[in-house]
Amino acid sequence: MNFIFKRKNVICCLPILLSLFLFACSASKSPTDRKDEATLQGYEKSFDPTRYDLDYTEAPADKNNAGTPSSISRKNISGFRIQVLISSEFEECQQSRRELQNRFPDQKTYIIHEFPFYKLRLGNFRTRREAESYQKSLSGKNIRNTQIVPDKIVVE
Repeated sequence: MNFIFKRKNVICCLPILLSLFLFACSASKSPTDRKDEATLQGYEKSFDPTRYDLDYTEAPADKNNAGTPSSISRKNISGFRIQVLISSEFEECQQSRRELQNRFPDQKTYIIHEFPFYKLRLGNFRTRREAESYQKSLSGKNIRNTQIVPDKIVVE
């Protein structure tokens, strides 16, 4: 007898459980939303801004130099830089940057943050060959494990 009551309770609860399940499923995203989201993520992963040869003038660095010929003539173009360090520690990048600036005052240094890493890059080279020759001079000065990377460079 006890078994029959349990079975009836399960049969009575089944429609309630089924309706809860259907309600929960209807609140989830539709397949087209998931498809659009996957497409967008694909575009974000494959986007490379260095492929676009945008020719624009940089904004003046400070108000005192605004409108001077030196601030107007600086442009960003596609080129190359030498990546010297990749670190998750900003302070390590700052320290290495100071050392590079002292050793190579003729080249500008840049710290780029691409979560979760900080990347220290050196120079503004128009061609890969220029970057390769400078990279060889760096290895002669005991700076190794560098990479040449495409980047937007500043040309004056």
